[in-house]
This record gives sequence, structure tokens and C-alpha cells, in this order.
Amino acid sequence: MVEAMSVEEQLLRQGGVASQSHSGPWEGRYGRFTPVQLRLTAQGDIEIISKVDRAARRRGHGHGPRARASHGTGDPHLRSFPKQASPQPCPRYCLPFIRAPPGQIRGLDAIGASAEGRTLTIWHTLPPPKRSGSQARRRRRRLALTLQDEQGCVDAALAIRAAVSAAAPRRLLVVINPVSGRGRGQALFNKEVQPLLEAAGIQARVVCTNSKGHATELVTGQRPDQIDAIAVVGGDGTVFEVLQGMLNRPDWEAARQLPLVQIPAGSGNGLAASTGLWDVTTAVHALVKGCTSPMDVSSVLQPPARRVFSFLSLTYGMIPNLDIGTDHLRWMGSPRFVLGAIHQIMKQGAYPARVSFVDVRHGVVQGAGHVEEGTNGAGPPMRHIGAFQSLPDGSSGIASLDLPAPWQPLLAGEVQFFAACNIPWLDTNFHVAPGTLLHDGHLTLLYTLGRMGRLNGLRFMSAMDSGQHMGRLALERPIAFVLEPRASDTWIVVDGEEMAHRLTFVEVHPSLCRVIVYPRDPEAGEDVEAREDGGHSRGRASKAHRQS
Repeated sequence: MVEAMSVEEQLLRQGGVASQSHSGPWEGRYGRFTPVQLRLTAQGDIEIISKVDRAARRRGHGHGPRARASHGTGDPHLRSFPKQASPQPCPRYCLPFIRAPPGQIRGLDAIGASAEGRTLTIWHTLPPPKRSGSQARRRRRRLALTLQDEQGCVDAALAIRAAVSAAAPRRLLVVINPVSGRGRGQALFNKEVQPLLEAAGIQARVVCTNSKGHATELVTGQRPDQIDAIAVVGGDGTVFEVLQGMLNRPDWEAARQLPLVQIPAGSGNGLAASTGLWDVTTAVHALVKGCTSPMDVSSVLQPPARRVFSFLSLTYGMIPNLDIGTDHLRWMGSPRFVLGAIHQIMKQGAYPARVSFVDVRHGVVQGAGHVEEGTNGAGPPMRHIGAFQSLPDGSSGIASLDLPAPWQPLLAGEVQFFAACNIPWLDTNFHVAPGTLLHDGHLTLLYTLGRMGRLNGLRFMSAMDSGQHMGRLALERPIAFVLEPRASDTWIVVDGEEMAHRLTFVEVHPSLCRVIVYPRDPEAGEDVEAREDGGHSRGRASKAHRQS
């Protein structure tokens, strides 16, 4: 006698990919008493139909979600209800102990299924209310059915996985930063993420970081052909380290093809917010659906040797001071940035700098994911700033450089706010660059000349929450720029990480990597890539952030 294999064992036997052998129907029970029939539709939806309700309908008795019975059957379990004034006919008797099954679970809402003995558990999320304007999915739900036999339960679980998670990456590398944000990364993964991955049939290799830069080492040691995607349970700093491990390697061309997803667990979750993944449930749901989008990545060069890759932003002045300056308040989570912003506005600091840039209208922008032939080494080639790699450390500044056309000067003076953004959200509370897309081929450079004043600064911060601050800033769209910092009381920060205080070059690589984004809902008629602001409003962000 051959022992029946579990769902996980059968997935391993099939190479980690479930094959949809049939779509049912399968007979079973919902709760203790309700006989149901389970089947999959051609659209991938899951139908769970009460057989009692169907029989009552054929006899002409009952309506609505509960099973009905006719008067005079003599069944001792029937309970009488008084007549009520209602515009719809209401039967006099019903079965109070029968639980009504949900009827149908959309394939878009379902995550997967697991089988244990004859118990089939279907995992799914609830879509956001249509009138809320939110893209954050409500918390996960489990629906348990008892089927007639164990093999039928395994077959149903495999068929559901094949129908609802066909595009999911089957081999996933999960990088957890246990000290991100409020230090809940490991517990959050165990409670919220791992059960959903198992239900979707995703084989996850889980690694935890134990020091700064450890995530880079872990990803660098991972062969790209052994995984299908990378999930980061942490903040933007952890994503930054993972990106270095993907691109700072000889086989970076293969590594850049791996989709990247941030499961928000840090103080700042700018990538998750910009891709529509406002909370953990929404992020895992998007991962299972496997909807991806190209994303620009920038090279940040500090001659003669240091080069890092940026997905988020380069900031100077007020933003780094409220970020690095509040690192001792990391236990507060995201509110520390708001507190730091108020302090900086009251302080009214101004920071001298010089900037030159290559405008997107005058520079040469390569196509999506373009790679020049014959290039070797780690990372993509640098077309506009590669010539400056040989500069000696401690170069005298922009004035000593021979910047050819199409380089042009941008500013030479004091700035209070300076941010070169690659994505629209730098944090779940700060919609800094509305209108910026993940793959528009340039940076959004925002800055102010001189001091704003305290009152205007508070108005500016309030308007930034909703993305209505753009009229108070100067705007450029460079594909490359160079920053010469001339103030000693601030930092240069790239994706939340402090850089050396010296001449810094930046260049955009269009559509270099791919990220998981919020999947399109046909009923809502929109997706994160269809909107010019990254797919969100302040109301959406606040509500989702409170829920998480």
C-alpha cells in the first residue's frame, strides 16, 4: 500500500510546480453539518456551493445565503421565525445550525490551499472596500472544508494552487532584517508571511541578517539560477543592501532579472509604498500573483573607488538631518521622521552646495534594460559619469572639472531641501515626488533655494503628506548630476544610508531591475502602473499605514 503524499511532497515530486489535473467538483462539508460542492471555474474562481441550499431552491423554498426548509416537515431541528414586514418574502422556517458557505472566492483574492488529512484549508484575502480608495487588502482569511477522502483533498489543493498562483515565483529567497523598524521582522514573517507562502506552494529559503552589510553578503553568495525572486522583510536600508548584492557582481545581468519585493517591516518603506504594497498581507498577495514592473536604478559614484546602486533617492540638507539625525529614535518607527521634520523646520538650517546636471531633454537615454556590448566587471556601464572614476580622492570640486556638453550648471548657493527621487514615496508618510514612475528613465530632482521660513516650512510638510507641495519647489528631471556638498552640518544620504561627504556623481540606468507591484483588479479598472502618481493618495496611505 502506497502512503498518500502531502501537498508539499507532491509539489516537490513535480519540481515545485503544481499542475491543474482537473477542476472538480469535490464533495465535502463546510462546518459540521453543511454539505457542499467545491469546484473551480474556467476563470480560476473557487465556487463553494451548499447542496442543501440548492435542493431547497429546486423545491421552491428559501432564498438568500442560508439554507431553507418548508413548513410541516416535522424536523425537530427546525426553528420558527415570526413574520416580519419586509419588501422581500421571508420563509417561516430555517436551519439555525447550518453555516452558509461564502459561495465564491475570486481567483484574484485567493492565495492558495493546504491539505491535512481530509481537511482542505483555502487561504484568501478580502479586497479593499470600493469606496475607501485604498489598495491595501484586508487581513488574510482561512476557509476550512472537510472533503470525502484524503487524495481528493490533495488533488483539490494542487488544483487551487495551479489556478490562483500560477505566476508566483516557486523558489524564493527571503531576507529578514530582525532589527528593522521596531524589531518585529522575524515574528512578522513567522506569523503573517510564512503560512501564506506555504499555502501558495512557494518554497522559501529564509536567511536572517545579523549585522550591517550582511544582506549584501547573503545575496552575493546566492546563484541567480537557483531562485526565482527575492523578498525583503525589512525597510529600505535592507532593500538597499540586497540591491548591492544583486548588481555588484560579475553575473549582474542574470541577477537583475530576479523580481524584488519589499514586505514592509521597517521605519521607512518607500519601495513598498511606491509599488502599492501598503501592508504585509497586500505584499504577500502581490508576490503570489507575480505581477512585475521594470524599475530604474541609479549608480552613485564617489571617486576614485566607491560605487553603490540606488533605487530610492539621494538627499542632502533637511531630509538627511531628519533621517540620520533621528536614528536614535528608531524604536518609534515611521513617526520619528515626522518629529525630525518638525525639528528641522524650526531650526531653519540652510546648506551650501553646487550642482551640475544632464537634463533628460538633452542627454541620451538608452532603452529599457539596455546594456552596452563588450562591457565587463560588476554592474552596468556608466555612460555619463564613467569618465570620472579616475578622479583622485578629495577632488577640489565641480569648478575644477571639465564637464562637456550636455552637462550644465544648476545651482550654486544655499539649499534647505534637496532630494533626487527615483520613486514617488520616500516613506509611507511622505509623498515627496508625485508624478514619478518606477521606470520613467530619469530622476525627479526637487530643491529649494534659501530658507523657506518656519510657517511656510510647516505648510510645506503638511502639503507633502498629500503630494500637494510641488508648487513650493524647483523641479528638474536629470538623467545624471554631480553634487558638491559645502556644508559640514548635514549628510549625503542614499536610500537611507550615509555616504562620504565629498563630490558625488549620479546616473540613471533605465528599467534595470524588476519589482513586484500591486496586481491589476479588473473590477476596479486600475493598477499601480496606470496612475501617474504611483497609484496612491494620502488617504490611501494613511489608512493602510494605520492598519499595518
